[in-house]
Amino acid sequence: MLAENSQTASDRALRAIKTCILEGKYETGEQLPSVRIMCNQMNLTRHGAWVAVRQLEQEGWLRRSGRSWVVARSQVRFPRLQDTKHRVVVLERRNWKDVDHDSIRHYVPGHNWFILMGVMQALGRNNTASNTIDPEQIDVDSFIGILNERPQGVIGFRDAYLRQANPNFLHEMKSAGIPVVVYGYDQFLDDIDTVRSDHEEGTYQLTRFLIERGRKRILRYWELDSHFESSPRWLDRRNRGYERAMDEAGIEVIPPWHSHELPFDSDCPDRFGHRVIYSAGLLSLAMAEFGQIDAIMTLSDGQVFSLAAAMRKLGMRPNEDIDIVGYDNYWEFGVYERRWEPFAPLATVDKRNRELGIEMVDLLYGRINHELPDEPEHREIKPKLVICNGEQG
Repeated sequence: MLAENSQTASDRALRAIKTCILEGKYETGEQLPSVRIMCNQMNLTRHGAWVAVRQLEQEGWLRRSGRSWVVARSQVRFPRLQDTKHRVVVLERRNWKDVDHDSIRHYVPGHNWFILMGVMQALGRNNTASNTIDPEQIDVDSFIGILNERPQGVIGFRDAYLRQANPNFLHEMKSAGIPVVVYGYDQFLDDIDTVRSDHEEGTYQLTRFLIERGRKRILRYWELDSHFESSPRWLDRRNRGYERAMDEAGIEVIPPWHSHELPFDSDCPDRFGHRVIYSAGLLSLAMAEFGQIDAIMTLSDGQVFSLAAAMRKLGMRPNEDIDIVGYDNYWEFGVYERRWEPFAPLATVDKRNRELGIEMVDLLYGRINHELPDEPEHREIKPKLVICNGEQG
């Protein structure tokens, strides 16, 4: 518990000090106030502030000067835009230019590359060039450089990651009159234009599919990555879709089963076996709490393989004793897992990633061309139910 509180305090201090640097309260070359003064000014814990300044020093935001820290000029530089009239900055860790485009044709539609593909294809149709920037590499100097270059707009992915890397960057860009569109649900995006998948509709369709198969004891098996909060907004929307379908059918709503995935070492020779044992334990606990179930909805397709193998370990037949459905439509891409568990979910949901990327560019140009009201727009793309014998709903 102490470690958890300490981590929270250091994260809060890191965000607070970064914000002061990004907003120009601490300028390049300026000495940072003492840790004691910063704690008093920003209501930080002493330990949290010490951890934060050391991390900022490692990241190049600060440099040591005697017993103090000075705001540093990072060696990371934003690539200069020679012609900003038709340029868009794309905030993404992966650069589209580095992609093996022959290989991506073999990817399944649920792969996240397809969101970026949709963005790049839509920008290309508008004869718009782009610069792909890793948001973690945006420091004070590159931030000012982007503002000075005045790109036509900014497109960002992965809301949680953007929030952690540079929480104020997007809002500063918008305040400077540069249109910003982000893919995501996060609360910090409420006043920014966003495009996202309609998670409520996706789970509603999945639940209706299971009900039509005669399933009534449907468990939501929400095994989250450890970096997620217990109930992010997109998961709240999924819960609403499930509950709406169950209420319409007059069927009892079973509370969701929440847990966190264990971080398994990728070099472990039997990491899949470890996941199966872990999943079997979670499934046993869930069934002990909720009684007999006849269907399970997983958070994403990647979880269906270890869950199916865990059922076999517990003496059950997946998709016979208990139906399993996934989400995101990438189960065919689970090459490693399917070596050990050649399993397919009965159904999954295709978020239509390419269309999401295209819609982001459409929204961006609506903002650039002053065709939209001042209020931020939050557009949702309706997903498709995919029955895993190839039929689509």
